[in-house]
Amino acid sequence: MTTIHTTETAHALSPLHQARRLLRGDRGISTMEFALALPVLLVFVFGLVEMGYMFFTSASMDKAAQVGARVAVTGTGADDGTRMALIENKVMTALATFADKGTISMEVNSFPQSSPGSITSGAGGPCDIVEVNVNYEYAPITPIVGAIIGSSIKVHGTDRMVNEPWRVCE
Repeated sequence: MTTIHTTETAHALSPLHQARRLLRGDRGISTMEFALALPVLLVFVFGLVEMGYMFFTSASMDKAAQVGARVAVTGTGADDGTRMALIENKVMTALATFADKGTISMEVNSFPQSSPGSITSGAGGPCDIVEVNVNYEYAPITPIVGAIIGSSIKVHGTDRMVNEPWRVCE
């Protein structure tokens, strides 16, 4: 005759006993650790990608401002009124890869060396100091970073140079 211990069978099937048995095992623990670490890892990787692109963009804006200032200091186009168009064309050519990815704006100001407080719009005359500012606003390339820092990133580049004396300096 076989005797069944009803208390052991009931105990073995209880939900509490099954939960304790699952908690004692270590199956799936690495999957759980990976699931907890994955969001942090993704934010870190996407943040690095976005920072790299932002540094590349910043260097490109600085270079475009430098190219524009180099055109401005020569005085080319001052006599026929095409100087500002030449500066803008050079800046936009330097930023051709960014043209369809965001908003680019440019500002050219100048001031005499003797009076730095009197800033005027335009590339100035001979021996004036010319400043070219390039602004770029783009949407983040990674959606996770865009959700954290916002819908747009503003990058700025600037350069100042002294205009060459293509005429007698005043």
